[in-house]
Amino acid sequence: MGEIGGMKLLTSTFLFFFLSANVAYGEHYTIHYPLEIDSLLVAWVIKRYVDNNATFSTVAQGEAIKGNSINTSNSVYRRSARFTAFDAAIRINDIDNDCVKKIQPIIKMLEITPWMKGESIEVTHFEKSLTQLFPEKPGSGEFEETFNAVDNFCAPIESAPVPNPLTDDLAFLALVEDQWQIVVYQNGTFKNIIPTFEPHTFDYNFLNDQIIYVAADKSVRLISAGNEKILLRADQDSYTQPSFVPGGKGVVLVELIDGSSTNTNIINFDLQTQKITHLLSHHSTQLDPSPVDDAQMYYSNVSCVEGCGTIIQEIWNKNLKSGKAAQLTLLNSIAHQPTVDRPRNWLYFSSNKDKHFHIWRLSLSTGKYEKLTGGNVTDSYPRLSQSGNLYFLRTIRNITSLFKREIDGVETPIVLPEKYHKIRELKTK
Repeated sequence: MGEIGGMKLLTSTFLFFFLSANVAYGEHYTIHYPLEIDSLLVAWVIKRYVDNNATFSTVAQGEAIKGNSINTSNSVYRRSARFTAFDAAIRINDIDNDCVKKIQPIIKMLEITPWMKGESIEVTHFEKSLTQLFPEKPGSGEFEETFNAVDNFCAPIESAPVPNPLTDDLAFLALVEDQWQIVVYQNGTFKNIIPTFEPHTFDYNFLNDQIIYVAADKSVRLISAGNEKILLRADQDSYTQPSFVPGGKGVVLVELIDGSSTNTNIINFDLQTQKITHLLSHHSTQLDPSPVDDAQMYYSNVSCVEGCGTIIQEIWNKNLKSGKAAQLTLLNSIAHQPTVDRPRNWLYFSSNKDKHFHIWRLSLSTGKYEKLTGGNVTDSYPRLSQSGNLYFLRTIRNITSLFKREIDGVETPIVLPEKYHKIRELKTK
């Protein structure tokens, strides 16, 4: 071959590879509707790393798909028992960077172990940030806004901060380095309080910064103005579940007769006169005293332990002025940890009426029940803040997290400092 012919061949070969390297693919992919985050992330991988001109559309679940598809039985990008479709996309296209490494464990939790997603605020935020941008009906394939949300998630934290959803003052018990401590959150700051003895149960008065707690030695102790003193010593009887009466003049407690929870009283201890008044004295178990003022108190009563097939615990109200008591719930299960909103329209409580403990509420005017939370979880300690938000504790596989349920019903997990290994009990201002 001559020199000129060789040059032409070389030039043609160069142009072929040049054009091939810069070709606009523009492949079309179809995804089933309703959308899954796993499928959307595959589309994001294709758009961002494989084919910048790719287009997408959605069809209703069950409709046949011709041509390229995502997360179907005929697709190379499909989920298996152990791997997500996103895993397949990054493996096939040999993508390995910090962004996909950040996303990979999150989508695996959402798709392979979805029951665990409530344990991670990052996973919950990621899911919500994408699903709220999904199209409302099949046909649409405009995902650029959703793709941008994925990009923002991978951006440095400084440019994509996650707002702190904790907006109310609260207190709880936390396990810190193998020791239970009292934690108070006020004005955006966590404060650890280490009393003389390890606290078993407590209450915090947000108005005057007082703490009442039952110590490991079974004594009842008050911390006020930085000073700690003993209010009651356990002798034949002992005490639990202290709760300040609004206004701070007194404390109600459960008195364990002979130290046993099978027979209890509810008493009031006057902080000024040191006088004890019996508010409830029955040959049964009264627990969870929740005074709303010096005239009204809510509590739970265990009416059956043996011979019922289950423990029956219902919530009652007592008018401390008239002495009249009235049963409020009738669920034939455990209903406990009562609290009421400030207008006293709703009674909130935790109940295992549908097998798992969830948060319920009862209209005090109509008697209508509403189950507010659900799932294979244990929800406890519902507490209402002054702003109307409902806080509660959620336990999944022995891991307890703090949750906030806003007035509009949106549930948000609250990220607490890592040093709080376990938390229990919950108080709100």
